[in-house]
Amino acid sequence: MAAHLLIELDGSQHGEEKHKMRDDARTRWLEKQGYRVVRVWNNEISRNLSGVMERIYAEIYGSMNAEPRALKHKRSTRSER
Repeated sequence: MAAHLLIELDGSQHGEEKHKMRDDARTRWLEKQGYRVVRVWNNEISRNLSGVMERIYAEIYGSMNAEPRALKHKRSTRSER
């Protein structure tokens, strides 16, 4: 959450037009809320897990060559809810 990055795992049904339209609308809404969305096909996880992890790392830190840094998640208090 601190990176404002959401990872969506999509199965083959997400290639169908009705699902794609809903996914696109969901992504736009999430981006308006301040999040970045990375979509990954389920079969990418089993076929290329290291590539998926590299992509996520680059999304979080800006590139594969970036040094990792601690990310702090801003916690809300009861009065902010």
